[in-house]
Amino acid sequence: MSENQKQAPKAGAAKGSEKAPSLYKELEAMSDAALSTGDLACHAALHSVVVALAGAKFAASQAEHVGKPSEEALVLLERVKAL
Repeated sequence: MSENQKQAPKAGAAKGSEKAPSLYKELEAMSDAALSTGDLACHAALHSVVVALAGAKFAASQAEHVGKPSEEALVLLERVKAL
């Protein structure tokens, strides 16, 4: 495990009793930490996941506007948006 991977979870844990950061925010923080420490390979890998998650979250937010998803689908879409 690289040094920046050890440091990044601390950023999420620092909030204490507040709501835990989303998976997206934690991955974004790890990606930024990797970039700032010069670990370009790690940054490239993590950033790709961050971009993919952003796309999935956007698509989930737009699904309600395109059609009428079932209640079960709406629950799943909310879970995607919460990532």
